[in-house]
Amino acid sequence: MTRFPVSKGRRSSLGRACSWFGAFVLLLSGLAGIWTACSPHRLPAEFRRGMAAEEHGRLDEALRHYEHVFHSGKRLEDRAAAGIRRAGILRRMERFRKAVDAYLAVEAGPGRGTRDGARGMYRAAGILAGPLHQERRAMRVWKNVVARYPDTVSAEDALARIVAWYRGHDAVPALLSYLRATLRRSPDKAVTVHVLWESARIEQKVLHRPARAVRLYEQVYRLRPRGALADDAMIAAARTWRRLQRPDQALVWYKRLLGTKTASWIVGSYHSEWLDDALFELGQTYLDDLGRIGRAKDAFRKLVKDFPDSVLRDDALWWVCLCDLRQGHAAWARKALANLVRRFPESRFRLEAKALDDWAPVAQTLAGRNAHQICAALGEHAKLHPFSWFRKRRKVLSKRFGCTQP
Repeated sequence: MTRFPVSKGRRSSLGRACSWFGAFVLLLSGLAGIWTACSPHRLPAEFRRGMAAEEHGRLDEALRHYEHVFHSGKRLEDRAAAGIRRAGILRRMERFRKAVDAYLAVEAGPGRGTRDGARGMYRAAGILAGPLHQERRAMRVWKNVVARYPDTVSAEDALARIVAWYRGHDAVPALLSYLRATLRRSPDKAVTVHVLWESARIEQKVLHRPARAVRLYEQVYRLRPRGALADDAMIAAARTWRRLQRPDQALVWYKRLLGTKTASWIVGSYHSEWLDDALFELGQTYLDDLGRIGRAKDAFRKLVKDFPDSVLRDDALWWVCLCDLRQGHAAWARKALANLVRRFPESRFRLEAKALDDWAPVAQTLAGRNAHQICAALGEHAKLHPFSWFRKRRKVLSKRFGCTQP
């Protein structure tokens, strides 16, 4: 047989063509795999018939379809979803005991170890605590949700119900014991930050131990710095450090929270609802705790500029007036108040011009930090303006400097 010579160039061209064709086939097969993985799962026909019957109010028929899928379905996910729907229908039909059994059957069967299992247990506990009035059994089920499924939303919801039950029964020591045991068992799960948060609130609000509370707030942030409770933990830590008379630590947390505004622009997420509060309280910390009046005025003015929708804008301009008085510039303070009234004609501060003028002696004594002089000046101002905005301000300063008058 005659062999026709094939040139080296033709061989290389043929090889390249085969290589490109092979790569194209691989690309198509990869895209097909991705399409299969990303396409929504088609529910079984029996499941869809149950959904249609439920939508039209034929609950008994829907119940039969869901029961068939629950017991005979091929995929565990379909069986668990059918079990949740079956239990929901039983609840709608007020067959509460059977609904509880159906929800728990999801966790004991096809939903074990999944979010559907956690959801089934949580809803079963809700029926136990509600229509069936079996609170103690409900508590056991909620605790099992937290213990078995600590990385689910159901565990977070169950923890909230557990805390509410203990608080409602004035069993704070038992609650703290439970929270500590949960922390030891699940030190780095999704529910852990909620356990830390609840522990911190109890330490601060119930037991009045702010030093312990602030450490727990800091743990909440460090465990999940981008979590749902991170912003709340930062503002709580800053405020608690201020109450503990540690303005240096408070500044750290206020600034850390304010730094999330830049980060949110970068990643395209939402801004914290606490940003304007943090900036306002930062200015108060600079003025009252550290005596850095220039920094305080910068913070208040930045709030007015950067947060045009904040309800604290007129408050910030008012505190600029107080800063001017602390610097000994009464004329600047009056001018700043006129600017405030012009921008916010309905502001509550529009009636405080005389009280502001008479605050100048107090502001000067605050600069000297002499407690006896400060208390005397506060007393004189109280006689002149007993019911002005400064009433609350006088109480705060009187407590700080040990004055006897309100």
